[in-house]
Amino acid sequence: MIRLLLICLCCWPLIASANEDALAQRLFKQARYAEAAELFSDPFWRGISLYRAEQWVRAAEAFAMSPHPMARYNLGNCYARLGHYALALQT
Repeated sequence: MIRLLLICLCCWPLIASANEDALAQRLFKQARYAEAAELFSDPFWRGISLYRAEQWVRAAEAFAMSPHPMARYNLGNCYARLGHYALALQT
C-alpha cells in the first residue's frame, strides 16, 4: 500500500501535465486559443495558441523557447506581425 502511494505521488506531476495538455488540445480545437495557451506545457503549442489569439509578443516568446523546427519560421511571422521586418527576415 505504501509503495503504491509513493508511486502515485512520484507520478502525479506527469499525470497532471498530461491532463492539462489534453484539456489544452480540446480548448484549441474549440478555437479557445488564449485559454489553451495557458495550459500547454510545450512552448511550440503554446506559441501556436498565442499566435492564433493574436498575442504576437507572447507567441514570439514561446517560439523563441521551442526547439521545434518550425518555431523559427513562426517566430519570424510574429516579428512581421509586430512590424519588426528586419528581425523577421533574420529569423
